[in-house]
Amino acid sequence: SQILGVLAINYVAGMRAIHRNGVIRELDIERRQGFEGAGSVDIERTLVDQTGPTQAPTWIETEVDHSNPVNEALLLAGRILLRMLGRGEGVDHPRTESLLSMVHREVQRLEALDVEDSPRNIASYRSLTVEMLPRQRGYYRRALHASRSILSSVLLGGAGSGAEELLVDYALSMNGLFEDYSQQL
Repeated sequence: SQILGVLAINYVAGMRAIHRNGVIRELDIERRQGFEGAGSVDIERTLVDQTGPTQAPTWIETEVDHSNPVNEALLLAGRILLRMLGRGEGVDHPRTESLLSMVHREVQRLEALDVEDSPRNIASYRSLTVEMLPRQRGYYRRALHASRSILSSVLLGGAGSGAEELLVDYALSMNGLFEDYSQQL
């Protein structure tokens, strides 16, 4: 009955590693000419473009977008975990309130980055794997594994209580991890 507590601990630990090492993001770099702008001035292009009558500098404006399927899956799993912890489903952990607080903090950190999730995409979120990420993003493994377990309980829907579904998925995932470990030996 402590499976939800274990998943919450793994989710929080994984999210902390992600925030410590860097959240996956996409950069949208745009160049424009004008006397007013935000960002930095592209010195090379500004000097090359000095042949025209306006002689306006070229600005490099960079927009950061953190909303991608991986971060959306983490956010949705965090929200579902918050709901399950808040209702007390199968929670038999001595520090449930502090777990709830830590998960809430991690969800807020993702929301502050303007990550937006969609429950309609839950099946595609569930199919995400660490292998789909850039090689240097291996530190997403723990949070992504916990998130997939949480999201799978929602996909199973109605087969039992959320905690029972999590237990089944977590046990199956642990069996797979043990098989991977034993093959490496």
